[in-house]
Amino acid sequence: MSMHRLFTGISAGIVLLALAWGFVLVGSPLRSRQAQFDERRVEDLRIIHQTVLNIVYEGRPWEVPVDGNLRRPLPISLQEIAEQATMQRVNVTDPQTGEPYEYNRTGATTYELCATFNALRDEPFDVFWNHGQGRTCFPLDASRADGYGGVEQKPIVPTMVK
Repeated sequence: MSMHRLFTGISAGIVLLALAWGFVLVGSPLRSRQAQFDERRVEDLRIIHQTVLNIVYEGRPWEVPVDGNLRRPLPISLQEIAEQATMQRVNVTDPQTGEPYEYNRTGATTYELCATFNALRDEPFDVFWNHGQGRTCFPLDASRADGYGGVEQKPIVPTMVK
């Protein structure tokens, strides 16, 4: 075997090893793309939630009445939320599948937002929006000062639905 072939073989092996190590460190392009979809889903749900607060408090969500009563009732549907959005555009469909997110009114002031995620999110910040893989619903309460689960800003643990 000539030196040229030996050098080519070793070089190719080093390149393949570097590529494999890169996938181990960074993850595959598919995994990265799925993580981007999940980040977009969380951002979409945050925007939907903020829009609901703007709707029920007529553009003043920081003025939550002490009695917890909403100025306007919760919207009926995602379509109504999108139509009444005034601060920013609301995306009500999943960026990967094109299916609409789920919005379910569960009481006079409570509702849930649901989406299907590709992977687990377990961040040390903004923990309310952490989720498992698969369909996850986030319970929200528009009568609370923070809109999540209480004035003390204790997050309600989202439910992972199989």
